[in-house]
Amino acid sequence: MLRAAGQLLRPLVRLLMQGGVTFPALAELLRRLYVEIAVTDLLTGRGASTDSRVSLLTGIHRKEIRRLRAARCGLEAAPVSLGVASQVVARWLGSPLFAGPDGAPLVLPRATAAAAEPSFDGLVAAVTTDIPPAPCWTSC
Repeated sequence: MLRAAGQLLRPLVRLLMQGGVTFPALAELLRRLYVEIAVTDLLTGRGASTDSRVSLLTGIHRKEIRRLRAARCGLEAAPVSLGVASQVVARWLGSPLFAGPDGAPLVLPRATAAAAEPSFDGLVAAVTTDIPPAPCWTSC
């Protein structure tokens, strides 16, 4: 089953990554789906769908199941996880620091001599310091 699932998921994962969906966001979605399907499809008519029964069926810890069930009832908001690329684009489109007088996003130069001037390097540095703005093969 896992080999077949891997073949089915490969193009989907590529599409998700190209769309900026991170692994933590996908893992959260899969957790929610496992619990939902266990409760609504697999444990119906077989007694109570307790957290313990759902945990045994899904392999998800009971604390997580409790959290997911509470979130489904609207008691807890789902965490939002954006990838670095999505955060960079969102900052570029939404921040006045990177917008022209008309409010449209500026065409950013790669780097500038003055740190106060907007640049792509400055935009990336405002989002993360873990990833350099230059591809590693040009700066390493």
